[in-house]
Amino acid sequence: MTDVRFFDPLDYGSLPDSVTGALMDCALMPLDSIEPFEDPGIYALFYCGDFPAYSSLVAVEKSAPGSHPIYIGKATQSTRMGNSDGLIPGNLTGRNLYDRLRQHSKSIIQANNLRVEDFSAKILVLSYIWVPMAESAMIGKYKPVWNSCIDGFGNHDPGSGRIRGFCSRWDTLHPGRPWVSKFPPRKETQSDLIHEAEHFIDESMN
Repeated sequence: MTDVRFFDPLDYGSLPDSVTGALMDCALMPLDSIEPFEDPGIYALFYCGDFPAYSSLVAVEKSAPGSHPIYIGKATQSTRMGNSDGLIPGNLTGRNLYDRLRQHSKSIIQANNLRVEDFSAKILVLSYIWVPMAESAMIGKYKPVWNSCIDGFGNHDPGSGRIRGFCSRWDTLHPGRPWVSKFPPRKETQSDLIHEAEHFIDESMN
């Protein structure tokens, strides 16, 4: 009997694999030297520094650079106001993705225990239609520690009068962003979060 397999590249199971493969095949570039570009998409950040919580992750990155992200994100133009021209990808461009990466560089520079030169990125520009699915698929596959355990890296300055909750886990582990002082501290200490991050990475990579 011949063993044949049916493959539909557009079915719901194949699309995430296609997009995640495309992102991971992209070139690895230093986070602090990305040139301005247009269009929406997704990105993966990779870390290769000496912060103790990420030693297992760094060991993998040193042997295979760009293989296991520490954070995955997306950026696209807002669609809340609608689009009178229909779902035409070229109608929703802009520097949102580039600006998002610049914001991340700034957050890392402001953290008092990270160095931006220890970070690199892979970037995939794609139609805004696929951006949410691509981000979700990547996070589900790689479970990056800054998405799944030490959350809060992508937070913004809430401005005045909108302070809710506590200082994020990311800002507790990597203090330095000036606007974080608006939030009350968490119960967890930095040592608690280092232990949690180490355990999470070891579990998620095995």
